[in-house]
Amino acid sequence: MERLAVRPSLTLVLAKNAAAEFVKRLRRSHNLSASLLPLRPLRETLSLELSAACNPHNQGRAFCLQQAIRADKAASMAKLSSELYLISPLDVSGTFPERLARALDAGPVAAFQFRVKGIDEHAAATLAEPLQRICADRDVAFIVNDSISLAKRLGADGVHLGQDDGDVKDARERLGRNAQIGVTCHDSRHMAMDAGDQGADYVAFGAFFPSSTKETKHVAGLDLLEWWQSIFELPCVAIGGITPANCPPLIQAGADFLAVSNAVWNGDEAANVAAFFEAIRANPRVTPDD
Repeated sequence: MERLAVRPSLTLVLAKNAAAEFVKRLRRSHNLSASLLPLRPLRETLSLELSAACNPHNQGRAFCLQQAIRADKAASMAKLSSELYLISPLDVSGTFPERLARALDAGPVAAFQFRVKGIDEHAAATLAEPLQRICADRDVAFIVNDSISLAKRLGADGVHLGQDDGDVKDARERLGRNAQIGVTCHDSRHMAMDAGDQGADYVAFGAFFPSSTKETKHVAGLDLLEWWQSIFELPCVAIGGITPANCPPLIQAGADFLAVSNAVWNGDEAANVAAFFEAIRANPRVTPDD
């Protein structure tokens, strides 16, 4: 297929626009969260669409989709090396919805995890609903911690499972194929590979630093992130005592997402999110090909 005779700069603009519009339509048609979607399934879907379009009567659409694939790959390489995955404090009552809105408006956040303990599902759902709306309005994935049933009740974007909170296959069956399912894997390569085999959308490693959010029982090292990033495409999340000051090594080691809680909510949440964004932007991951 011949490329159209368009100046390179204009070609790039057209490709980026085509990619952006096509991805938006793809997400809407499949009811996909805008955040945390692994790149590989998206590219595979784009490739299938391209194959279907490649016929003598539809070469214009094929060219557009081919440019969309190229632009999607270029955009993925140009994006931030790591993204912020925000976890709620245990108390999300009172003015917390306003605090969440301030935090999400202060800088890019990929996902928000709703994490509360010691209350029944009805009370949890009541607390979650306004927070879920705030996330939806800002295109931030809303993830429920631990409870598959609460995630289903809310129609959440996904669920995060600890090792004792149910299995991925059950969550997938109950929440559907588009749910984002994450699994805590501590410092275990075996747990992470098993989660991937079961169909998890991301794995979480940690703690990398002492945490005031929960007791530290497992300590993960940078080598775990480096190993995972060198072999697998499945996104990985780093968690545990992460701050803007200590996150650069995690970014360089391969953390796709930085899960943070106390470092944001213990103080001015907007300023803290902005500080994380600056730290991430100032430390682009260096790869062997760079």
